[in-house]
Amino acid sequence: LDSARQAGERLEGERKEKIKHQQATRRLEAEIRRLKELIEAREAEIAQLRAKVSEVEAQADMEASESASALTELQQRVDAKKAEKEAAAALGRSIRAEIDAMKGSLEAERQQAKAREEELEKRITELKAKIQEATLRVKQTESAEAAQAASAQQ
Repeated sequence: LDSARQAGERLEGERKEKIKHQQATRRLEAEIRRLKELIEAREAEIAQLRAKVSEVEAQADMEASESASALTELQQRVDAKKAEKEAAAALGRSIRAEIDAMKGSLEAERQQAKAREEELEKRITELKAKIQEATLRVKQTESAEAAQAASAQQ
């Protein structure tokens, strides 16, 4: 009778332990899902930043092309009208300074976007490591449960 009671207590203890392991597994699986969603969000943010970089670069190219056309037109006026030569040259220098300023500003934006992209890639790497760690813990928990189930059957 005493051994039957002890066996019953042991089975109850094993059942409670199994429930704990199942709860831990569910928590880890939920954490893995949350981390995967976070990674997807970060990857989408990186894609948006890359699109923004492309847009900024295209805008810079377009503005440079427009400015180059404007400079050519100004040079033709200078050649046609010697009296306006100095004013046109000053305007050309001003436009070049604006182009350089725009290029500097756009380059700074591109660098910021690149730095943000690198930061997000670093975070994604960290999150992937956490997912691997959580996956390993789930596998270890499942292995421990399988070992317990095997020893309980014996």
